[in-house]
Amino acid sequence: MKKDWKYIMYIGLLAGLLLILVLSKNKQYDWRVTLAHEDKNPYGTYALNELLPGVIKSDVKNSYQTLYELKDTLQAWKNILILSSSFSPGKEDTETLLTHAEAGATLFISANDFYGSFADTLGLSTSDSFFEGENKFEQIDSAFLHFVSPAMDSTRQFQFKRGNIHSYFSKLDSAEATVIVTNDFHQPVTLRISKGKGAIILNSTPMVFTNIHLLNAENHEFASTLLSYLPQRNTYWTEY
Repeated sequence: MKKDWKYIMYIGLLAGLLLILVLSKNKQYDWRVTLAHEDKNPYGTYALNELLPGVIKSDVKNSYQTLYELKDTLQAWKNILILSSSFSPGKEDTETLLTHAEAGATLFISANDFYGSFADTLGLSTSDSFFEGENKFEQIDSAFLHFVSPAMDSTRQFQFKRGNIHSYFSKLDSAEATVIVTNDFHQPVTLRISKGKGAIILNSTPMVFTNIHLLNAENHEFASTLLSYLPQRNTYWTEY
């Protein structure tokens, strides 16, 4: 009987140690693409939220309101930042954005895909380069982005995972558009469009702003340089 109790005690001790081991095991990463400013997982943007105020030298206000709901509180000089997997605002939100830019604000909108009222108004569309080209099955794992502005070092390339960086602007009707960044296929991925007194900066590679890329090598310099196109003004980062 005593041996049985010892056996039970050993089993109980082993189970307790196993429980401690499981509870103390490192938390598994959540690989969902959230682009949320409070999210510290690979595809959140917590690092960007920490970096941004130092880049624009002003306050950043995070908002979960729609653009139309923000309409009455937006001053003409405030920037708007939007990061999204896809961007297709309705007619009212589109009008709010364009009116805000025309009044003198700068909009920075990053999404893999642009379509709907906003894209139609600006005459633009995005495409996916991942499965394009004759050698689509021979592409290397890395994608490279570089600035093409004469004010930047156009020979310097920034490396990212190709599976995350494969959208580009395949159509743009605006004569006011200037290409800022291209990919390694010489396709535009970042544009600046003059609009009234303000400007709209469009980017088709939102994943470059996520934690996993921003904290890799020198990619924070790419994000900082790109975001420096925002004037040094207070900024609304809307995540509706």
